[in-house]
Amino acid sequence: MLYFPQFSLSIRKTVKYTVCDRYAPHFSLVKKLFPMAQIILDRFHNVQHISRYF
Repeated sequence: MLYFPQFSLSIRKTVKYTVCDRYAPHFSLVKKLFPMAQIILDRFHNVQHISRYF
């Protein structure tokens, strides 16, 4: 967690996309560190979630 804050906010604002699993605390952390980034759920965890549902 200490890696990304070393970059200035202006640089972190240039990040357009981040890929995460479905772990909820990651969403709030990503939004804090990369306010302009769009969160994309990775395909593996989406398929796993759907498979468990059925």
